Amino acid sequence: YYGCYLYDLDIGEMVSNSVHLVPNSVNVITPKEDIDMSHRINLRLYANENGGKNQKAKFHRLMLVEGEYTSETMPPYVPKWIPAAADLAVEAESQSLPAGYRPSTQGDTHDGEYDLAVKMPKVATKVVTPWGDDKEVIMIPPGVKLFPARIQVDTPQGTLDNPAEYFSADWGNGMKGMQVLLDAEQIGTGTMVVEPDIYDDLSKARYRVTGVVGAYAKLEDFEDGTRVVAEIDTSAFNANYHALRLINGNRNGVGFMVAEDRFSVIIMFGNEKRSTTSVGNSKMLRRVEFIYNADVSLCKIYIDGVEVPVSQELLDGSDVISGLEMRSPVFSLLAEIYSPDGTLLHKWDMEGATDDERLADKAVTENPINLSKGSGFKLTPI
Repeated sequence: YYGCYLYDLDIGEMVSNSVHLVPNSVNVITPKEDIDMSHRINLRLYANENGGKNQKAKFHRLMLVEGEYTSETMPPYVPKWIPAAADLAVEAESQSLPAGYRPSTQGDTHDGEYDLAVKMPKVATKVVTPWGDDKEVIMIPPGVKLFPARIQVDTPQGTLDNPAEYFSADWGNGMKGMQVLLDAEQIGTGTMVVEPDIYDDLSKARYRVTGVVGAYAKLEDFEDGTRVVAEIDTSAFNANYHALRLINGNRNGVGFMVAEDRFSVIIMFGNEKRSTTSVGNSKMLRRVEFIYNADVSLCKIYIDGVEVPVSQELLDGSDVISGLEMRSPVFSLLAEIYSPDGTLLHKWDMEGATDDERLADKAVTENPINLSKGSGFKLTPI
């Protein structure tokens, strides 16, 4: 018997059906649908008669056909006549354009750079809070000062998972971004209306950052009444990671850090002790405010504008690790340091048109500390 098939040399497999050829007739093999034509493909032919060796055979008129094979009884294929260049030149001499076909004057030529944009599909938006959205009455529980709010974007295909990658918002009170912390008192008194303007670009985006460091040796002494304000995204909290650290080891480790230690614990460092409290594993934006005092019992910590009780622990010297950093994988959005008299000493708010602007110290001070990109650096719009 005689046969043939296609063989892929790169993967070592047969990539067609194997056909036993019938002498003096047309035989067809078909490649598999998933054949990779970038590979080396062999056509393998064989002849074997009654198990004998050294058999000889002739294979005639091998063809590679695209489409379906038609019998020789079909009329022969005759391609359309394609004129050569010389033929076109002769033909052109006998042709003429109608009067007025080509205008006597040419139009203006516009040469420049143009931006192409993709029109976003029609979307619906709403402001979502822990107690409902703005399509209904939102009942804010008593005692709430600041609370998170986010803009949900719904498209015909469903709710966007990360709308801040495509949209941004201006809340009209200096706040930007698709996620913010709202002041319950301002809403309750009518001084703030929750109607953000939404943009289908990132012109009003707010950013969160991780993996940045600064020159901690330039930090001022923490004095009684030094106040620190920080906004962090706890959704990425991971055990034993520091979200924000502002500690100068040259000054007896006085400072503070926000960390996650089993239950999203906030740690305030004093000279010999530290005070701690739990922010709760809330997986949302949180605003934390520290007021420092050398007497740890007089330190104050506020979470989302509400003062929380703190515990006290002896400070193990091994816990004092100097640094000015916002570490991965936890994201920080804002860090401010105020002197006891209320002077703004440092402000990092991640706003600006470039990375350098976003990491710059925005405080008007003679001692600016700009942040630098470190390991795991990432800026993400929210």
